[in-house]
Amino acid sequence: STFRVVGAGGGFVGVGCRVYYDSAETWLALQYLGEPRYARRGVLTTPDDFSTGLPAQPFDGGVDGCVWHRLVLDAEIPAGSSVSARARAADAPDALEDMPWIDQPLPYLRGDGAELPYYQLPAFSALDPALQRDDAPLSEECLPGPAHRQWLQEQRTGSWELLFQDVRGRFVQLELTLEGTGRNTPKVYALRAWYPRFSYLQRYLPAIYREDSFQASFLDRWLSNFEGFYTHLEDQINVFPSMIDPRTAPAEMLEWLASWMGLLLDPQWSETRRRFFIRHAMDLYRLRGTPLGLALILRLYVDDKSQINDDLFRRERSQTDGPAHRSPVRVTEDFRTVMALSGLSEPTTVERARKQNDVAHHFTVTIARDESRTREDMIYRIAELEKPAHTAFTIKRGIDAFRVGCAILEVDSTLCNPSPAQAIPKLGENALGDWALPIPQRECGQITLDRDLLCAGPASGPFSVI
Repeated sequence: STFRVVGAGGGFVGVGCRVYYDSAETWLALQYLGEPRYARRGVLTTPDDFSTGLPAQPFDGGVDGCVWHRLVLDAEIPAGSSVSARARAADAPDALEDMPWIDQPLPYLRGDGAELPYYQLPAFSALDPALQRDDAPLSEECLPGPAHRQWLQEQRTGSWELLFQDVRGRFVQLELTLEGTGRNTPKVYALRAWYPRFSYLQRYLPAIYREDSFQASFLDRWLSNFEGFYTHLEDQINVFPSMIDPRTAPAEMLEWLASWMGLLLDPQWSETRRRFFIRHAMDLYRLRGTPLGLALILRLYVDDKSQINDDLFRRERSQTDGPAHRSPVRVTEDFRTVMALSGLSEPTTVERARKQNDVAHHFTVTIARDESRTREDMIYRIAELEKPAHTAFTIKRGIDAFRVGCAILEVDSTLCNPSPAQAIPKLGENALGDWALPIPQRECGQITLDRDLLCAGPASGPFSVI
């Protein structure tokens, strides 16, 4: 179908599903601009009983006659929209329905962020990346700078707070009314009801200030302004130790914590590995220049499979009941190897001293046979940086085999379960030293001397000994 509308400012022509505007020079196609449509009003009410299956239950103050303190909403309330609240409280959930609703003041947007210390607002995810905060040690997710606070104020986004008025009882029920223009709507991310009220009037002022109930009510609410300010500062002070603890600090602060000790964190490290490195930085500094310290540093950088925890410092070298995973890198002092010990049998003192001098200040870093050249170069740089200045080292590619006369168990070899990827060696194809001989499978009803325990045999029935 085709239609034409002509006016003083030009005309419109519709052809099929397209509409064109006469701009005097040419016909311009009109573009469709979609706009959201929201309900103009919505009411949200918290439950008034402890029914199973409900996503929430009545807020419980824990004691009868609890004076509820503040209500905080993490919300976006655009211009033209509003959020209002009503509340009622009782000492029993069954009595909530009989209590009248009490209108509460309109919430206001907190200028210093959330009342929770170092709290990340959900709306921060929509923050313009161009608004970078000031050069401060903490990241924008933890302590918003002036640019972030200004942006939040302009967007009417953040923590909205109100002081409860005459809400007294163990259980409280809340009613939120969200109103918008139809093109915008409030968005509530979280709701927090604080209790009981810490009253400066009750705690710090003489009883004469509480004789008149009307004046006392006003004074109590007025003093709550100062209470809220100082409580927020006290909470930040109380929580701050957890912000500088590597175990509990936000992930964004780990780089800052590492800079305290002059550490550089590998960008490819996981969060767990970063926390472990910072937490044990002083231990690693004390172990620097020792075989254990070098082995730990290499494991942090190279070993991606083993668990990084405190067991790295507690595990004994002779422990064989640990996990079967073997670290892909091993540091061995040459004087502890079989080749070094064999020099002790030299007949003359001169020959024996020469053998010992060859291995006195030398160690070997053994890496996996399939390690890449890039990783080998990285291991070399780390070992060169962490080793004592008077020592020398050699990097060798190891094999998963134990050679009698060339290796010492738990010094330059590890006792572990055979890898499931190992294939059974074949006669005429494989060398004996490069493969592991599989243990024969136990046949039903048979027990082998010097290998099996009698209690591990069949629970009942005859058995034979081989």
